[in-house]
Amino acid sequence: LFMHDIESAWSLLDHAESERQSALTAELIRQERLEHMARKFERKAVLRESWLREMGSVLEDFDFGRSAAQVEAAVKKQQAIATDILPRNPL
Repeated sequence: LFMHDIESAWSLLDHAESERQSALTAELIRQERLEHMARKFERKAVLRESWLREMGSVLEDFDFGRSAAQVEAAVKKQQAIATDILPRNPL
């Protein structure tokens, strides 16, 4: 082998190493972003599930009160909650 061949091969190796390092760095950044998004989704999912369970319990309460005004208020409350739950809980 000639010195020129060795220098050429070394240059190719340096270039390949640099490209590999750039690709690894980009992938690491992508993975970290995905992990962050997954944690954010998990937090939101836990909050949403908790809220839906709570609202489901409220809707299952069939005590509408004793007077017409209490019954009307309870019905309006349940309708408002149901209207809010339906878009959040697609089947």
